[in-house]
Amino acid sequence: MTNALGQLLIFIAIGVAWRYVKPMGINAGTMQRNLFSLIYGVLLPIVAFFAFWKFKMDARALKMLIIIAVASAGVMAAAWFYLKQSKLPDRMQGALFVAASFGAVAFLGYPMSGIFRKVISWTGGRVGIEFFIVANIILLLTVGVFLLRQYGGMGRSKNPVEALIKEPIFIAAVVGIVVGLMNIKVPTLLNLVYNKTLTSLFPLMLITLGLSLNWHPGWNKLIVRGLIPVAAIKLLLLPLLVYAMIMMLGPIGKLTSTSLVLFAMMPSTLYGLVLCDRYKLETNAYAAAITFTTVIAVIMMPIVHGMKLF
Repeated sequence: MTNALGQLLIFIAIGVAWRYVKPMGINAGTMQRNLFSLIYGVLLPIVAFFAFWKFKMDARALKMLIIIAVASAGVMAAAWFYLKQSKLPDRMQGALFVAASFGAVAFLGYPMSGIFRKVISWTGGRVGIEFFIVANIILLLTVGVFLLRQYGGMGRSKNPVEALIKEPIFIAAVVGIVVGLMNIKVPTLLNLVYNKTLTSLFPLMLITLGLSLNWHPGWNKLIVRGLIPVAAIKLLLLPLLVYAMIMMLGPIGKLTSTSLVLFAMMPSTLYGLVLCDRYKLETNAYAAAITFTTVIAVIMMPIVHGMKLF
């Protein structure tokens, strides 16, 4: 576990250091946007396509999808209710709603699934991809976007259904499911492409996450009213709901169950920065939430794993 966490921290540290060193004069913001576009627009769709091509829908898989959907919906409801009572500005409420409800299951969880092969279930990253598709694509871009419109930002005319069908990861997943239903075997060459994509994703995702980590003294006033509640909902409530759903629906395997709980503990998703920009929400508050939840999540992960819940 120590070596695995060390690998994670080294790549994240490279991203953090870039903010101060600025190799070749390229600042952290520019590098982050470029890497994010590459990962989100090209590499993750490739992974989603192959993951769902190889995906077999059985009773355990269906149970896992239900767990993800119900737990994520519960957290969205809790975040919405708390923020409505918080009396924070609407634009800040919208940003913190995304931060509390949706995790970096791709940008931290997915690399973690490759590095911690003995810790969580490694099935081509299937658990992480399913979590990402259900929570961060389907729920976020439908119910989530509908709720974001209520916070008074710009971009209200954006149709959530149109936004969903234009998402490259969602399209890749649907195409992968269709190809998988045809029972076509993955050719050796394409399987090599898939494996090389996975290999390149891990460091790029973690460096991108590191590039997003920064802290401004002005954010300190957000800690009590915003960041601590967001961290509690994202890093405590969601894993507890996932755990409760697993206990309620019955076992799905020790490693898969542990995977789901750890993926539920991921910090706020980087994609939230895109949504904050699109809907004119409080981007600075969201950036603070990413930093705050990432630091806590990295500390909590080995503790929760050591508890041996299953």
